[in-house]
Amino acid sequence: MAPPSYVFSTFAFIGLLFSCIPFPWHWQAGNSGTCLYMLWAGIGCLNMFVNSVVWANDAINYAPIWCDISVRLIIGVGIGIPAASLCINRRLYHIAACTTVGHKTEAQKRRENLVDLAIGLGLPILQMILQYTVQGHRFDIFEEMGCVPAQYNSVVLIPISTSWPIIIGLVSLSYCVRTIYYIWRRQAQFKQYLSANSDINSYRYIRLMCLAGLEALCTVPIATYIMARNLRVLRPVVGWAKVHWRFSRVSQYPSMLWRYDKDAVFAIEITRWSPVICACMFFFFFGFADEARKNYRLLYSSVAKRLGYSMASTSTAVSSTTDMRSKNFPYLLSGGKAETRKDVSQKRDSVGSFNLTIVDVGGALDDYKPSGFTPTGTSGSSSPTTTPYDRSSVYLPSPTEVGSPVDIARPEPTLDMAHVTRRSAESSPIRPSRCDSLHLPMGTHNAV
Repeated sequence: MAPPSYVFSTFAFIGLLFSCIPFPWHWQAGNSGTCLYMLWAGIGCLNMFVNSVVWANDAINYAPIWCDISVRLIIGVGIGIPAASLCINRRLYHIAACTTVGHKTEAQKRRENLVDLAIGLGLPILQMILQYTVQGHRFDIFEEMGCVPAQYNSVVLIPISTSWPIIIGLVSLSYCVRTIYYIWRRQAQFKQYLSANSDINSYRYIRLMCLAGLEALCTVPIATYIMARNLRVLRPVVGWAKVHWRFSRVSQYPSMLWRYDKDAVFAIEITRWSPVICACMFFFFFGFADEARKNYRLLYSSVAKRLGYSMASTSTAVSSTTDMRSKNFPYLLSGGKAETRKDVSQKRDSVGSFNLTIVDVGGALDDYKPSGFTPTGTSGSSSPTTTPYDRSSVYLPSPTEVGSPVDIARPEPTLDMAHVTRRSAESSPIRPSRCDSLHLPMGTHNAV
């Protein structure tokens, strides 16, 4: 039982995202080999995704122009991914075999990039052009697969199309083996070279070598198996006219027909799943690296700013919560008694706009006032001065006024209104002329 078509469509779209996400920072770093690898893997995933969606349930020729482009892209991806792997292995070999330590000049970097473009873009484009010589008719349409190149399977097909992935894979493997040999022989010099070049470190070097080596190891056996299958069903070599006879025709195959042929099933499945596997493999090696996580954070911050959020909002909320807790529990969080008193005074000052009118009965609310003290209606300017107390100017009530001897002691800095004794006019021996009202702002009771 084959999985539904939407399963492959989902994985193809995921492979496209995996190819696009790391592309910007590899492009900025100037890694031509890895950029070519992601380019061909992304093109392959996009092409297969569109085909699997359009022709998910039938094999009708909906878009002939698209199929003309699609079959050329399939040929190019089949050569482009191994060629990009060759570029990566070739660059790693030159780094491992380098005999001089130092930065490369701009001319040397430009020359290396041109060689990589000739291999990674030139060979696939050349293959797409030469494909017309062995193209039997316009294209085929397979249900669930979409557009498929139509090739005339003769001996001419081997040097033009089938043998190229094998040759490129073998050359790439040879570079990979020699790279491992040079790293093993020149470990100290290799480490010195990596320390002198900031564009590549040992971890990235190892990931690149694993990616390119694994791709080459998979390409050679698969391409060899496909060529062996084609050799068993070779057609006789004929002229140009017979190969391209009725060239405009389009063959259409429903899934219930081509899935009975095991060779066709293997060829179609390996053709459409290869770009997806390569994209996922690349993301596995480079999608979770340190530079990738750094770029993810930068992307998140830029998107958050565009949406009106900021990464500092979390820290601001935490700090504000901490400040609130420090105000509610000053002794536990501040660790000092002085700060506790300061917090309490700030709380009292916050309600300084409320005034109370209290009846001073017998001068019980009088206190030692420093010279120069003037109560005001605002809480900010009503703090006591540092002038020493002048006890001669302090009014002390007589026993006849209060009714009994009173011990005058300096009150606490705070005033608890609940414990102030209120006396009625009938029970108090104090003369009515002494009953005056005291207008006391709440912000000044620390001075009383």
